[in-house]
Amino acid sequence: MTRMSVEDDKFWNEVVGDLRKKRGFGPLTPEEAQAAYDAAPEEPLSEDRIKEIVKYAVSGGQG
Repeated sequence: MTRMSVEDDKFWNEVVGDLRKKRGFGPLTPEEAQAAYDAAPEEPLSEDRIKEIVKYAVSGGQG
């Protein structure tokens, strides 16, 4: 099997990144993330729901 050169790897990594971005599969830029956050509706959480979330997070997702 033939290995690609470092230049080939760099080229294809850029191409893959560009394609992911164009298809909406790439990570958001900080500006895009902020815009998505700002556009999201505010959903208040009850004290019980907050406790459930904290319990789950502290347990490492075990319950």
